[in-house]
Amino acid sequence: MRGPKERVVLALVLVDILLQVVDGAMTYVFLRPGWAEELNPLVRAVGRLPVKIRTKLLVAFAAIAALLVGVAILGLVVLGQSNSRVGALGTLQLRAAA
Repeated sequence: MRGPKERVVLALVLVDILLQVVDGAMTYVFLRPGWAEELNPLVRAVGRLPVKIRTKLLVAFAAIAALLVGVAILGLVVLGQSNSRVGALGTLQLRAAA
């Protein structure tokens, strides 16, 4: 028998798979080609830039890499803060026990 945490994770995975299937089916059946250009002005603006597609992809890749580095740095900062709080908690426990 699985524990409650394992059941929750399994349920979330199954819901994710179901949502992906529904999203794919709706995209395939109901949406016509070119809908993104009509709905998103950013897509139109990037599409009209007079540069090669290679340059556009390189800039997009660099932006994604910069975001990834930013999230990693933020995670390390938060982890360091958590670590210092745990160290302070240890000293407080020792003082309370004395």
